This record gives sequence, C-alpha cells and structure tokens, in this order.
Amino acid sequence: MANQKVVGQGWTWFENYAFVWAEWKVSTPTERRVQVGMGLFSGGEPRGEKVEVSGEGTVKTVGAGAMHVRVVDGGPPCAVTLELGDKGLIPIVRCQSFSDATVASLGTDASDQSNSYFHKARLDDEELKLVDDLNRSLEAFVALVERKRRLFQREANK
Repeated sequence: MANQKVVGQGWTWFENYAFVWAEWKVSTPTERRVQVGMGLFSGGEPRGEKVEVSGEGTVKTVGAGAMHVRVVDGGPPCAVTLELGDKGLIPIVRCQSFSDATVASLGTDASDQSNSYFHKARLDDEELKLVDDLNRSLEAFVALVERKRRLFQREANK
C-alpha cells in the first residue's frame, strides 16, 4: 500500500517499520529532490541512513525505525509517495513441545520423526530465555520508536 504526503523542508514522518530488511519505492515529481531519512528519529532528525531521491528511487532499511522525508532542493513543498516493496519478516519464535499423549490423540505415532509438524522442539531453557529476551527487546524498541514519533508530532503541532 502506498502512502502519499506533501512534504516541505522539515522532516515529515511517513511510517514506522520493523523488518529484518525492507525495500521502499520513493516517488517524487521528476524535477524535485527529496531526502529520505531512516531509523530512530531523535534530536530533530532521523539517526539512520539518509538518501536523496529525485523522480523514482529505491531505499533499503534494516531493523526497526521510522521513515521520514524532506525536500532538499530549496523548492516549495511537493507530493511524495512511499511504498513498501519486498521485505524480510522478523521471525517470532514460539516453541511448543507436544507430549506423547497429545501426539497419540491426534493419531500420529510419537516415534515417527518424519512428520515434522509433530517433531518435538528441542530448545533448552537458556535458548528459550534468549528467544524471550529478544522478543521483549524488539517490543521495547518498537515502543521507543512510537514514543519518539508521538513526541515529534506533538512538537510539530505546537
């Protein structure tokens, strides 16, 4: 889904993201030049990579952050379209070990390891703790990005 906004010389928030990686198509009028900023927005600007685009271009993001765009050619505000393209989703691991009784109740022999759906997950306690810590860290980072976006919008509305 494409997101279109009119942007000026100040940074305009487009959307937050959280992907392993993502490609974004950026479209502007052909004679205009904008800068796309990625990552955490802090201190009045995006703290990730900044890429200039004129006409159509593609930018790539890694991890979580927010997309911001501004005009850099000195001209008046212009319409910019940002569209999410290909992406790598962040795997959220949820393990469930099926008991022999559960497997038997579903009509599958517990000793049959060829049926991968019923193959028991083999993560030890330390690995499960690491997965839980990773999920909590990701949730906290996304919450931080959202909080920074709300603060920015409050400041912009003053």
